Amino acid sequence: MARPSAFEIVAVISCVVGMVWAVRGRTGYDGFDRGWIASPGDTDAGTGERGGPSEIRDITLVVFFLSVQSSYAENTEVPATADVFDTVQFVESETGCWRIKTFAADQDVHPWHLGNTSDCVALAHANTEKHYGDVLEKGYVLRTGEGIEGLRRELAERGLSTHLEVSPSGLVFCTPEGTRYRSKTTPEP
Repeated sequence: MARPSAFEIVAVISCVVGMVWAVRGRTGYDGFDRGWIASPGDTDAGTGERGGPSEIRDITLVVFFLSVQSSYAENTEVPATADVFDTVQFVESETGCWRIKTFAADQDVHPWHLGNTSDCVALAHANTEKHYGDVLEKGYVLRTGEGIEGLRRELAERGLSTHLEVSPSGLVFCTPEGTRYRSKTTPEP
C-alpha cells in the first residue's frame, strides 16, 4: 500500500476537522467567562487548588495573528493595526485541545472545545490556513512544561505580549496588554 502524500494527509485532517466542528457546532462552543469549562473539582484561577490553572504544566499554544480586526456582532472587518488585531489560537493541555477565535474590534472571544486530538498543532495549521489563509500574517507554536509562567516566558522570548486570559479550569490564550476579552456573542451553528 502506498504512503499518503502530505496533501492527502492535510485533506483528511481538514475533513475530520470539518466533521468535528459540524458535530460540535451545537455543543462545542462554550462562552468565556460564563462557567463554560468549570467542572466538579475546579477551583478559582488564583487559588492553586486541584483543577486550577496552577496545576496545568504542559501547554502548547499555537497563535496566529491576522491582518484584520473584526466584530462578530457588527459583522465588520477593517485592517489590523499594530495594537488591534484578530487572532486564531489553539491550546492543548490537560483540559484537551481548544480553538479560540478573538475579535479585536469589541474584544469578543469564541472558544471551542475540540476534545482530545492526536495532533493539535497539525490541526491548527491545516484549519487556520484553510479558513484564514487570505488574512494570515504570522504564527507561533509555543510549548512549555512549566505552566502559565513558562508560557509567559515563551511569549516574551519572541517579543509578544505576555498578557494571558486564563479561565478557572485552565483554558489560556494570549491577548494584547490592557485588554479583557470575554464572550459577548454566540456563533451560529
